[in-house]
Amino acid sequence: MKKSLLFFCTFCLTAQLVFAQSTLVINPNPVTVQDVTAETLDGVAHSKVTNEASSAGVFQWERTIVHMTEGWESAVCDKNACYTSAISTRQFEMDAAEEGTMDVHVYPNGYEGQATIEVKVFDTVNPENKVVGIYYFNTSPSGTVEVEKVKLRVYPNPSEGLFTVSTNSIADQVVIYNVAGRPVREFTHNNNKWYDITDLPRGTYFVRILDATKQTLVTRLIQKI
Repeated sequence: MKKSLLFFCTFCLTAQLVFAQSTLVINPNPVTVQDVTAETLDGVAHSKVTNEASSAGVFQWERTIVHMTEGWESAVCDKNACYTSAISTRQFEMDAAEEGTMDVHVYPNGYEGQATIEVKVFDTVNPENKVVGIYYFNTSPSGTVEVEKVKLRVYPNPSEGLFTVSTNSIADQVVIYNVAGRPVREFTHNNNKWYDITDLPRGTYFVRILDATKQTLVTRLIQKI
């Protein structure tokens, strides 16, 4: 009986590990692109995402700007289309064993600089089945701010108009943009400070968090309800 129970527990643990393993792969990962200059019209980091599962699925990608020079813009191309810089998430379908485009573009707009961008791809049915691709432009994993240090959180989200930013020592400014990319509010950041956008219309806004040098640390979406 004890041997049977031990075998059953071992089987359960093995099964959990197998099912916990992601069936999504981004390759190459990370992607590093150098020599993006102020005159570069479009800097591209090429990669592919593969659904290694035995069945088709509906997936979603989400772009997170970990760090990007002020004035730069970024955009994502998936297997279906290339999107504008204002689009930070989209859903797409993939067949079993299908491979699709998952490229990141940057547009320097005449500014010298650098960027680190994350793209998370996950299964809409099982969000724990996910993969995160990291794209470096004019920087590298050893030459940039560690990703974990700049994972700033904006909450609550959705919000009725008041929100805050997780405690940190690197944020200096919080700027709110509408979906057209126009700044509509600007705040000086302080830990434990609440930001008020209750007078803005309901809808989706971008929360851009800057450091003391005015470089973008992250840009988050927030839903004002």
